[in-house]
Amino acid sequence: MKQYVFYDKKSGEIQHVHQVVSAEKGRPVEVDDEQLSELVERMVELKTAAWLYADVPTTSSRAAVNHVDTSKRRLVTKRLTAREQDRARQVEG
Repeated sequence: MKQYVFYDKKSGEIQHVHQVVSAEKGRPVEVDDEQLSELVERMVELKTAAWLYADVPTTSSRAAVNHVDTSKRRLVTKRLTAREQDRARQVEG
């Protein structure tokens, strides 16, 4: 499902994921830059963040992590190894 992904311009670390849904159709819609900034300005430091509109996979944070390749401006999903998954469970538990 397409969502707005806000990320740190330098590291590519995702800071916030946002979706705008039409009240009439109940479907995701695109908005202009100004509207988007107003919607997320309290949640994201816009001076250090960039954003892209991308398909965000619905995966458990125990199985994979997402980040943005800043040079390609592309969302990347990294599958966690078994050891990383164990560590994620320990942190959450």
